Amino acid sequence: MKNVNLPYLCKTLANLSGIPTRVYNGEKLTFYASVVSLPKDPMILFKNELWAIENHIGYYITPDFYLYGLVRSGNVRLIVGPTAQITASEQSRHELAFLCDVPKED
Repeated sequence: MKNVNLPYLCKTLANLSGIPTRVYNGEKLTFYASVVSLPKDPMILFKNELWAIENHIGYYITPDFYLYGLVRSGNVRLIVGPTAQITASEQSRHELAFLCDVPKED
């Protein structure tokens, strides 16, 4: 992705959509933008599935129907999500937080 200001693109996309957006260079997170503050990034739970996507543009739907989008160029990945078409239940959000090792008080 030559001559593309990825941090600017990421920040603008996150601000316009309200969906967390990240840039990875290889395994290293180089930029993260979100309009909400999450104690842990739930994307980490699905990193293996997202890294298995070999197409330049792809998506992954989790078992709980959270959606992640991916744009890949070489080792650089722009990942957006999670988002969902339907509102997640409180139980589903609690389970996701548990899997991410978020302390109960958070």
